[in-house]
Amino acid sequence: MKKIIVTTILLASSLVYGFQSIEELKVNMGAAKTPDEKGQLATSISYSYSKVMPDSGIVYGERALLWAEEAQNTFEAARANSAIGINYMSKAVYPLALEFQTKALKQFMDMDSLKHAAGTESNISLIFMKKANYKLAMKHAINALKGYEKLGIKHRQGVVLENIGTLFFRQGEFEKTKEYYDRALKLYIQESDSAGIARNRGNIGMMLSKMGQYAESSEAQFEALSINRRMRNQQSVAINLANIGMVESRRGNYEKALVYYDSAQVMNIALGAEFNVITTQGNIGGIYMEMSKWPDGKYDAVTLNKGISALEKSIEKCLELSIGDPAINFYKDLGEAYALKGDYEKALEIFKAREILKDSIHSASNKISLESMATAHDLTMINRDLQLKERELKIKDLELNESQQRVVLFVMGFIILVLMGLVSIFLLRKARLRNKKLKEINELYAGRIEEQLASLKKHATVLDEITYMQAHHVREPVATILGMVEHFNLKDPHDPMNIFIIENLSKVAGKLDVAVREVINKKEEV
Repeated sequence: MKKIIVTTILLASSLVYGFQSIEELKVNMGAAKTPDEKGQLATSISYSYSKVMPDSGIVYGERALLWAEEAQNTFEAARANSAIGINYMSKAVYPLALEFQTKALKQFMDMDSLKHAAGTESNISLIFMKKANYKLAMKHAINALKGYEKLGIKHRQGVVLENIGTLFFRQGEFEKTKEYYDRALKLYIQESDSAGIARNRGNIGMMLSKMGQYAESSEAQFEALSINRRMRNQQSVAINLANIGMVESRRGNYEKALVYYDSAQVMNIALGAEFNVITTQGNIGGIYMEMSKWPDGKYDAVTLNKGISALEKSIEKCLELSIGDPAINFYKDLGEAYALKGDYEKALEIFKAREILKDSIHSASNKISLESMATAHDLTMINRDLQLKERELKIKDLELNESQQRVVLFVMGFIILVLMGLVSIFLLRKARLRNKKLKEINELYAGRIEEQLASLKKHATVLDEITYMQAHHVREPVATILGMVEHFNLKDPHDPMNIFIIENLSKVAGKLDVAVREVINKKEEV
């Protein structure tokens, strides 16, 4: 059974320590004398509440915004807007979260506050990730990473690198996922960041689960759970419990999985973590669907209906909040549930809706765009390193020239004018030959690079065309065939549905053949 992965991309929080900190902040806010001081403390309270009680966080964020505007403090107004946005993100109200984060980003950028602008870019990236808009999520993540790299803030670089890894994880690119998770973990270890290490281990655990390595996945999840419990990081504890439930469900241990999911759901509701509430509810519905199946092909109606109810509620909420990825998986379980009941028409309708949603999120063009943006950033960093090395070589070259000049001056003091002139001419000729040779080498490499870039651009253009053809010409008949295959009754070859499928399969295959030939012809242009 395939399930949505609830990845730990949120910042760590502490329910117990959080409330202690909030109470202290409230006392300080009550003692504050100026609107400026009150606003700063109210913003801090809002940030703290985002981890445990986002509704209260919004109230304090709005108070902070009013005080900041009264004090004409643009920086604190930007912080307040960001805090309100984070609380709306915790509630899974993504349009409002994006609205306030966008306001904050503009304010920070107008003030040239690179650190806070990078943080806001990272928050916006998370919002688009939740909405399954991976292109925009990658764009803002790259912007955030550039800012943190420029400032040298390693911890925050690690967070963004891990989020980029999660973007690749959502696309099923596990090699890229591991690359970015490993880069993030290296920075967390350098910074002794326990919360980051725990989050990273949890994410790696989900990647391993997706790859079928359940024992290693379970080990990583329990390691993350232990660290988060020790830190009293309740939001991450809830996520770890849900992820452990995921691993157990994939192993077929449905009763055990329900125990972990139920524990996680109690915490999700208490924390006001709407996104996690929705995904956990859908995962529980999928488990009920699996538990309803009997060996003889029949099913337990009560258990199946519980699963259908939970799945339908989760899908409705996902579509309402524009949360794409969970809905894809819940559609699959819901379609299987209706097929199990014998309502094949309803099942087919659901599977079609799933394929449409899946194509809009996980298309080949999306994957290429994500890899292109990440590669472009990596190439920029490599180019920057090359420029630094080139500068070092120029400095060494200058130092070498100065050394040669000192030698010439020393020789000139001990030899006659004629010999001094000959030596000087020799050295100058040698330097000119060397410089000429270096110039020729540089021009040679520059020419090769230009040729390679031209070739890459040509390949990229053809690949874009092929990607478009695959997404628009090939995918339609493939989706139709997949829908037909899923409803082909292998147990009863005389099923009327089978006759309908066979009659239409040839037409669809013909369309697919034409589309594939177009792709093959286009491929010959590469």
